[in-house]
Parts: sequence; structure tokens; C-alpha cells
Amino acid sequence: MARKKSKKKIGTEMKASNNTFKIYTPVKKVYISNDLIVYLLIGFGVLSATSFAISNLIGRNLSLIIGMVFLICLILSFLVCVGLAIRAVFKYQPLYGVLSGQVIFENDSISVDNRVYELDDISKINFAIIDHKDLYIGRRGGLDGRKSQGVGNTFSFMVDNKQLTYQFQLLYKGQIKEIKDQLISYHIAGKLHFLHLIELLGITKYEDIQEFKQQLAAGLK
Repeated sequence: MARKKSKKKIGTEMKASNNTFKIYTPVKKVYISNDLIVYLLIGFGVLSATSFAISNLIGRNLSLIIGMVFLICLILSFLVCVGLAIRAVFKYQPLYGVLSGQVIFENDSISVDNRVYELDDISKINFAIIDHKDLYIGRRGGLDGRKSQGVGNTFSFMVDNKQLTYQFQLLYKGQIKEIKDQLISYHIAGKLHFLHLIELLGITKYEDIQEFKQQLAAGLK
């Protein structure tokens, strides 16, 4: 069960700790992207080419005009693509949503905005770490930007048989390791699987895993 937490207290914790992350909320609406503009130019060019083929059978003057429109569209599409592709290499992907609200991971709770979920009331915790800000995403970014905003990450937990899922932003690679103590607490409480824990902490070598197990058994962090 969740309870309210005073804004003053949350504000104090945000400044004093590194266990606070921004929540990203996608907004469903129509966005005019660079990819869309290029697709429209290409589509208009293809339409002109089709009209050119048909009108060529009807009238030479009309076909000449439509043919010129088709050629102009192709040239514009090429120039726009080249310019946007170069620009996209140095540009961030646009945010199709808002960064509003924050999540605070505590040893015994998870706070989302002003709502606190006690660890005892949570049955399962899971993370999906996909990217971080400045990550080069290449072609996946299209012509709008090839650098990630780091908002593709999610965390979810079960409360009262209901799964709550949120997207959150990571500013750099490995930032999730800053809540190592909290993650270990979640594992000890039986909320976070051991294999998922070592995945989040980047522990991959057999020797390191065994050493980490010994540390957990000894109560060390």
C-alpha cells in the first residue's frame, strides 16, 4: 500500500542523494519528424512520376511540367536527406513525451513523485536497462537524431497484485550501479532475483560472482 510523503522531505532527499532519477512519460500525439518530411517529399515525387507516365500519353506539355516536379522532388529529397543525416549524427533524439516527476530508490521503499511504496508491500521488482544519455543509437535514430536521451529504461514492481511500470532516464552508462545498496536490499528482501541483481551490477565473471555471493552471505555491501 502506498502512502503520501511530504514534498519538503522529498525535496531534501533529492538534493542529498544520488538514488533519484527522472521519470519519463510518453505523450501520444502526432509529431512532425524529419523522417516524415522526407517521406512526404518522396511520396510526392512518386505520385508525380505516376502522373507523368499517365499524362505522357495525353499531352506533352502537361507531362513535361509533371516530370519537372518529379525531378525537383527527388533532388530536394536527396539534399534534405544528406543534410539531415549529417545533422542527426550530432543531435539528440527528440523527446516524444515529458520528463516530469522523480523516483527515489530507498533501502526499504520506492518513492514515485509524492507516493511511497514500502518494500514490505512490494512482491517483485524488475528493471530493463536499455540505454543512457549520449548513447549513439545509429540508424535507429533515423534523421531526427542519432544520440539517445536515455529514456528507454523501465522499472516495474508489483503492489496489491497490480504491476506498476515507469520509464526513467539514465544520464550515463552504469549509473544504475549508484543504487547498489538499494538493489542488494531488494534482493535480500526477496524482491529482486540474484541473477537480475548481478546483471544490473555488471558482475559477469565466475570468480567475481562467487566472491559477491560470499559478501552477501557475510552481510557485506
